[in-house]
Amino acid sequence: MNNKLTVTIGNTPKTFFFQNGFYSRRTGISPIHKHYYTEIHIVTDGEINYSLDKKSFTVGNGEILAIPPNKLHSCCSFTEGAKHCSFLVDAPLKKIVRSPLPPETVKLFFKEINKTETNGNYATVASFLSLIYNMIFDSEKVSVERIVDYSFIIEEYLKINYARDIKLSDLASELNLSEKHTERLVKKYTGNTFKQELANIRIKTAQMLIASTNMTMTEISEYVGYNSYSGFYKAYKKNI
Repeated sequence: MNNKLTVTIGNTPKTFFFQNGFYSRRTGISPIHKHYYTEIHIVTDGEINYSLDKKSFTVGNGEILAIPPNKLHSCCSFTEGAKHCSFLVDAPLKKIVRSPLPPETVKLFFKEINKTETNGNYATVASFLSLIYNMIFDSEKVSVERIVDYSFIIEEYLKINYARDIKLSDLASELNLSEKHTERLVKKYTGNTFKQELANIRIKTAQMLIASTNMTMTEISEYVGYNSYSGFYKAYKKNI
């Protein structure tokens, strides 16, 4: 392995090592050996049989085999025309991992690998490496957390939904809180009641539309969420 490519994954740089001509090659039998880094094999066109940990692993088209550091292994047989790519990554792996990839994705990956030999552009290959890395390393799985910043949720909810006929109960449901508690939070973070803050956002938007568009006042009143022009006019006069 005499080349390396650094890809930022989850805000952390990961280094991939590979041979000249990048990784893609036809399969050949390899003697038993081990690596200091995690080795990843991806098979396309056929099957390859690996000897690893005194066990035999047959890896077919569209499959990934990830081998932890310092594990003795070898490629001992393969079907005619089988191809694969292999590379190392500077990241710890505690156990052997086998994972499927859609054959179409594998073919696109190999296509991009082959392109690098002439265009030297590794950007698309790097995106594939990021995908493959995240499939293998559990520690890099993406997680979604519930936002508990009520100020942020209230502000965003009103920004997105002001044009709808929303009520305090709708926001309370979004926050999973009682209406009374929700009203207190709105007052705390905006200085206004729910109705006052909703009207404030609607009128500010209306003022922007008046200054920057050719919309009529009736059209604007409907756009910002008022069912009647008189209701809009009353709120507009109160907030300017």
